[in-house]
Amino acid sequence: MVIFAASPQFCTLAAAFAGNLIQMGIFDQIANSILPDGQHATMILEEESEKINGDRAFSILQQLSPAPIAYEILKKEFPAILLFRLSPEVLREAVLKLTENGFSRFKAINCQIKR
Repeated sequence: MVIFAASPQFCTLAAAFAGNLIQMGIFDQIANSILPDGQHATMILEEESEKINGDRAFSILQQLSPAPIAYEILKKEFPAILLFRLSPEVLREAVLKLTENGFSRFKAINCQIKR
């Protein structure tokens, strides 16, 4: 008898490749479609609390950036999905601060460097 042990990640990948049994959620679809902006860093964030207006994340990001931060609510239903455009200079610090404040589901892309 052969016993095979696999990690949960491997099992998930194997299931995904075996007939596309796993469908991507809306957050993953949006995250995979983000392209670098010419001037701003772009971040999408899943708001996991019942409050869906983005005030908490916006206030954290606003403290870091001297430049105005634009944001848009992409999905209002729980869990909400928010899109932020912020200064590329503060992106690294923004990721750290959001993580420290309990946000765990987000994707950030820095602006595209023109050469």
